[in-house]
Amino acid sequence: MSRALLPKDPHGCPYLFLAPMEGVGDRCFRKAIATIGGFDEAVRDFLRVPRNAHVKSLARQYESDELN
Repeated sequence: MSRALLPKDPHGCPYLFLAPMEGVGDRCFRKAIATIGGFDEAVRDFLRVPRNAHVKSLARQYESDELN
């Protein structure tokens, strides 16, 4: 992608988006980077749902406001 097409903040700096990657960018990492103002947007890793899983047990790990 051309740098000219990247969205920029009011100071002209490109926005930094963090996307989920297994083993990288976990909750602790996102919190650490958030404390120094290091990124603009982040998303939580995907919930894997095994074939006969109890979804409630997986959903307990999800916190939509983990960075607030």
